[in-house]
Amino acid sequence: MTTGMVTEVGELVDVFKKNLAYGKPIDWVNVEEEVADVMWYLVNFCRINHINLEKALYNNIQKLKVRFPDKFTGEAAINRDTTKERVELEK
Repeated sequence: MTTGMVTEVGELVDVFKKNLAYGKPIDWVNVEEEVADVMWYLVNFCRINHINLEKALYNNIQKLKVRFPDKFTGEAAINRDTTKERVELEK
């Protein structure tokens, strides 16, 4: 599943690389397809490994609230309290 995710993300990146490097128009139908492919692999990775994706996303938001209690700052991004962040992730 991880190899599939990486492959599909690579295909997604390629769309934007070609737009930036060569001015090729973005095919949004293809972008949607690649996003869905990434999600298919991600959801199945979580299912196989007994990861509750909804809980993982919630915990990640809680971690970011610890990191950026008021708003994003470069200082807070660099000088993180990973111990406090880990506490949120383990809830």
